[in-house]
Amino acid sequence: MSGSGDSKDDIRAIYPLHYAVFENDVEALSKLLESGANEHLNSMDSHGRTPIMLATVLGHVECAELLLKHGRECCLKLDSL
Repeated sequence: MSGSGDSKDDIRAIYPLHYAVFENDVEALSKLLESGANEHLNSMDSHGRTPIMLATVLGHVECAELLLKHGRECCLKLDSL
């Protein structure tokens, strides 16, 4: 996911929501969101993707629905696009 040589544990710690989405781990994503990881909903990974963007690109529908349910705005405007 990172391409910069980071270990899986590093990526999981830095981008917890992204990691759960990448792995399509709906249960882990749900637990993260319920435990207050909502602060990471709009965070971007090293490739400039938010968790909802990643879920959409990967076709992880359940993850995308869960993120939307927990308040992730789907219309975040990126200045770089």
